[in-house]
Amino acid sequence: MRTKPVLTFSKLDEETGEMLDRMFEKKDCMVEINPGRVILPADYMSIGQDILDMEVLEDDVWMCSYPRTGSTWAQEMVWLIGHDLDYEGAKSLQQIRCPLVELSCIMVDGHAQWHEESVRGTSVDLVKHRLAHPRYIRSHLPWDLLPLDIQRDDGSAKPKVIYTSRNPKDMVVSYYHYCILVHGLKGTFEEFCDIFMRDRAPFGPVWNHILELRYLEKSFGRNYLEQTDLRFIRKGEIGDWKNYMSDDLSRRFDDWAERHLKGTELSFE
Repeated sequence: MRTKPVLTFSKLDEETGEMLDRMFEKKDCMVEINPGRVILPADYMSIGQDILDMEVLEDDVWMCSYPRTGSTWAQEMVWLIGHDLDYEGAKSLQQIRCPLVELSCIMVDGHAQWHEESVRGTSVDLVKHRLAHPRYIRSHLPWDLLPLDIQRDDGSAKPKVIYTSRNPKDMVVSYYHYCILVHGLKGTFEEFCDIFMRDRAPFGPVWNHILELRYLEKSFGRNYLEQTDLRFIRKGEIGDWKNYMSDDLSRRFDDWAERHLKGTELSFE
């Protein structure tokens, strides 16, 4: 069983804090959470421990990913498969059918349509007390911040976990436009790429997020990944990054990815 981590919260270094405050136009908008050096909105401090301690059920289906990897699209497919292609049911708000468990710390500035329509309490409360079974749950949190129950080696029931990944070049383009659309991000694409590659973007560090899956092999043995339901189900190959990145920025991304992927047997095209 995983040892229960102690969550710690700290202010960002001055340079990162000032840049993110300027880009998101909000003072002290982000904090660093450990373990993992994860940067998240400050409101995560009010729900982080609840997520870590929540009960995970055997029939749960968890869709985990870094932001902007196609998880919303993939979750719709998974939900429809699990509900006999109930297209009428799929017309209801996705955040009610298959909520992002940490959404309460993200949608805090007037974008919370899901909350206004039918959620009482936090997104964690929705998952714990109001979600129909089997539960379909999404999260962009890294391994260290997911519920302790989600991976146990004591013979207890394990949920289904699906992990989606994507070429980081396409991912950063999509993430940049998402932050502009939803959070009013102010800043250039080059600035956003810089904090992304320095592990200072929200939900970063990105490679820790993806490669922590290697933790499963080290912790549970080489046969574990052959037995578990955990899988990469999608690797985006859209190529839209070519419309945004200069040759120099593209090379920097390639070098950055190569350093982190060396020896992992994981690659992106």
